[in-house]
Amino acid sequence: MQEHTQRRALLLAAAGFAAGILAAAAVGYGMHATSTNEFCSSCHADNAVKEWRESVHYRNSAGFVAGCADCHLPQAVGPKILRKAKGATLEVWAHFTG
Repeated sequence: MQEHTQRRALLLAAAGFAAGILAAAAVGYGMHATSTNEFCSSCHADNAVKEWRESVHYRNSAGFVAGCADCHLPQAVGPKILRKAKGATLEVWAHFTG
């Protein structure tokens, strides 16, 4: 009985570890996918993208392109997750409800 309990605990720990790795990968992918200029322009398609492409953020002598997330999202992971959660609840709601 003791061996069975240990095996079950080990299996449960391994499954939890695997689930944690998969969840971390999914969050990482989601954070990256929702921080791209393409994602931002899916809602800000009219004036914001046009203004950005005509600004020094897009065209400059250094050849550096500052994307939306460079200025509009915190760089630290914790605050970035909080900002995205706020965006998901407020901005997306406003986008679809007018």
